[in-house]
Amino acid sequence: MSNTEKTEISDLRRYMEHSLAEHYTQVITFKDREDSFVSLYAHKDTGQKMLLRRSGNRNDGVYRALRGKRLCNLPMVLEVCSEEAHLLVLEEYIEGRTLDKILDSGQLTSAQAAAYTIDLCHALEELHSLGIVHRDIKPANVMITPENRAVLLDLSIAREISSDQQDTRSLGTVGYAAPEQYGVAQSNRATDLYALGVLLNTMITGVHPAVDIPRGPIRHIVQKATDTQISKRYKSAAAMARALRPYVRL
Repeated sequence: MSNTEKTEISDLRRYMEHSLAEHYTQVITFKDREDSFVSLYAHKDTGQKMLLRRSGNRNDGVYRALRGKRLCNLPMVLEVCSEEAHLLVLEEYIEGRTLDKILDSGQLTSAQAAAYTIDLCHALEELHSLGIVHRDIKPANVMITPENRAVLLDLSIAREISSDQQDTRSLGTVGYAAPEQYGVAQSNRATDLYALGVLLNTMITGVHPAVDIPRGPIRHIVQKATDTQISKRYKSAAAMARALRPYVRL
């Protein structure tokens, strides 16, 4: 990195920190770990909210590819700043309840689960078209808005799709992570569809598809999405969304 680039990064970081301190009030810190935190800020005059995310995972390319873009069912990335071992991200705050909290009250109907899964398919279409794999789809990373729309959150372990033979390390959430995320092969678009299939099953049955699976035709969608062989899964998020549309009207 050149001295000019280092100066620009330092200036941006100072601007972000100064602007937050001057115009925003910290409301709450959702997560605070040794190498990362997520804090909610509200504008002192307008009340507009945004998230400040600090991460030890330097996936700069992911956030820079998304910066300033209004994408379907994804929060907008407002600014990105990287320095040494950490990444600092400002992003839009999405109001609502996370899906894990909703599922604490019980399972969903097949129609509602299908509708939310289609929303998430649209989010994955956006990411995949930019060459990005999310790699951590789970109930805690899905926000259900007051308009009853599912939004995909938290790109902290997302990565750009590459031609490497396998991931450099195992990441993801146990139960939702596809087999290839354990060093078997390279994470790719089908990796996200596997996790989405597990999520669909969990919304309907409350458990992993290895334990129980929905009755009726929707079971075939779960089985195809979660096949251990990558080649047998859906070829795209759009294809999975098309397969699910008839079940929204059940």
